[in-house]
Amino acid sequence: MTKKATIPITDHADNCTSYYLVAYKLHDAGSYTSLPYQFTDTVEITNLQDSSTYDVQITRYCCNGLQSDPLSLTLTT
Repeated sequence: MTKKATIPITDHADNCTSYYLVAYKLHDAGSYTSLPYQFTDTVEITNLQDSSTYDVQITRYCCNGLQSDPLSLTLTT
């Protein structure tokens, strides 16, 4: 059975946020999978394996060309 993770985003830098880049991988796997750029207040990661742990990174890109340090999360399904 596959799982879905829904992550709300609330760090909108005074309406300067252009998009978010979301990347995830199985814990201890080699490389991240990137999702298409996110322009919404909620990120959804689908097709996650049941009973697994994932590392997630979310980076905010601003209208002035700057980016945040990645927010790192661990999800367990």
